[in-house]
Amino acid sequence: MQMPVEFAVAAYRFGHSQVRGLYRINSEVDRLPVFSGSFGTPGIDLVGFSAAPSNFGIDWSRFFSRSGRSETGVQSSYKIDASITNSLSLLPLPVTSAGPANLAKRNLLRSSQLGLPTGQDVARALGVRVLRDDEILIGKATGVATEATPITKLAPSLAGKTPLWA
Repeated sequence: MQMPVEFAVAAYRFGHSQVRGLYRINSEVDRLPVFSGSFGTPGIDLVGFSAAPSNFGIDWSRFFSRSGRSETGVQSSYKIDASITNSLSLLPLPVTSAGPANLAKRNLLRSSQLGLPTGQDVARALGVRVLRDDEILIGKATGVATEATPITKLAPSLAGKTPLWA
């Protein structure tokens, strides 16, 4: 049984909004981005692909609560929203050096190449109310109106055809 392409290419992408911009892996190392755009330089980000510096041991209590309750120092993931951290715009390029380094652009290209329906198309097919363009907001899930922007203000060409993952 295969995973539906709509899930693999769109719904699964919601998890990218949960990635933090910076992480503190232990008490010795300052907060670091996941990606910095400088590949092959150990110690400036968490990209991998080379041996980690000796002080990069992970203190898992910074990532998971031992008690199951909120603890000081635990770096919770961000809320699922329509925003991704700048660090995810600095991905390592594939071996071929082709494709954008920006994860959002990669997601948009992938959905276009695979012919995914728009969010509005899926809503119509499900028989639910289609959101107006001004109701489709891109930004942080803080509840503060100024931290989210209607998608067509960012990209007028997406009027009526919002990418499914957004």
